[in-house]
Amino acid sequence: MPVSCNKNLKLNLIVPPSPYLIDDLSFPNLGVLYLSAVLKQHNYEVSVIDLHGHADDWNEELIKHADDTSIWGVTCVTPEFPLAVQILKEIRTFYPDARTIIGGPMATCDYHACLLAGFNQVVVGEGEHAILKIMKGSTEKVIKEPDIINLDEIPLPDRNAIDIHRYHYEIDGKNSTNIITSRGCFWGRCRFCCQVWSRKTRYRSPKNVIEELNVIKNMGFDGVMIADDEFFFEKHRDFEICKGLESLDMAYRCLTRSDLIDDEVAEVASRTGCGEMLLGIESGSSKILKTINKGVTKEQHEDAIKTLKDYGIKVKALFMIGLPGETRETVEETMLFIEKTQPDICEFTIYTPYPNTVFWDKPKGYDITFDKNRILNGGAWYKGMKGDYVSYVSTSGITAEEIVEIRDGLQGRFGINENPVP
Repeated sequence: MPVSCNKNLKLNLIVPPSPYLIDDLSFPNLGVLYLSAVLKQHNYEVSVIDLHGHADDWNEELIKHADDTSIWGVTCVTPEFPLAVQILKEIRTFYPDARTIIGGPMATCDYHACLLAGFNQVVVGEGEHAILKIMKGSTEKVIKEPDIINLDEIPLPDRNAIDIHRYHYEIDGKNSTNIITSRGCFWGRCRFCCQVWSRKTRYRSPKNVIEELNVIKNMGFDGVMIADDEFFFEKHRDFEICKGLESLDMAYRCLTRSDLIDDEVAEVASRTGCGEMLLGIESGSSKILKTINKGVTKEQHEDAIKTLKDYGIKVKALFMIGLPGETRETVEETMLFIEKTQPDICEFTIYTPYPNTVFWDKPKGYDITFDKNRILNGGAWYKGMKGDYVSYVSTSGITAEEIVEIRDGLQGRFGINENPVP
């Protein structure tokens, strides 16, 4: 398809509110900030409309940026999809012929639903090359560009595109923000997980990451949440990043898998400023872990928690209630697991199936019941303030209402107080 360049167009990139979160002013949307950086690198006019913190007045914020020379791009995850559709309708109220694009995890996992909702174009997968293609005039309805192999060629996220200091997140009392140092998951086989990135993991070089850490430090942040799917898979590279964090005197937290934790990892992390690791435990039931194809045993989870605690690193254990096959007995196993391992913090979410996952595509093979249309149209809140969410799933052994009751009981017993600041 012929592509022509129109430098007169302006692109508005919209980040919807995230009302399914307890506080959506913890972390900025880095995906959109990467797009802003790429567009500015190629001399396009771009504005980021960050609606986080504007759950009640997002339409007023949107109107402030109304411009009939604009292309409108919206990013969203599945729980935000109903809001993304509302934003689309609001834009069309002012500009019936407005050109609208949607990207992000929801677009990648279910582009058909996005087109049916009325978006002109859908970006599937990474957006950096796709957005340039659109700005050069491509009118393809679905745009999927090859993965970017060398992540160092992408400019650093444009944190100046938003009021970054509206966000409030602390690690060990230090003002902190988020960073992504890789794309993809080396395991990529969990049946509950939608593959937003390809299974092949791509890594930024330590030099490139440390360059961004210096930028973050100069912006007034003394800590980072490393939001990779799992940190410490590439030990040599990740240890170099840890040294960079140590030299900058920056605290950090990270997500990882229990089967990646050993004494070497725990010692390096402890020495270089890692105060806490988040482990996706999911369940204390070996049966559930096998059903979801976690690839980690209960015993490996137990060993990882003990090792990290031995080195003085706090453990935040993440659990899901309502996974296929969940019963009162498997919940009891989770409780016994927590009592035995004593994680420092536990967080419990209600499992919600999402498009492009095994449980969504082939639910008949598993003990779970849910309504796909209700999930896509209802916001699918899996987290949030008590009383603001429901369970969209049930199993033969536990009802949707019981799942909410159990989740709240576990959070009250083993979790932290659910207040606006995590």
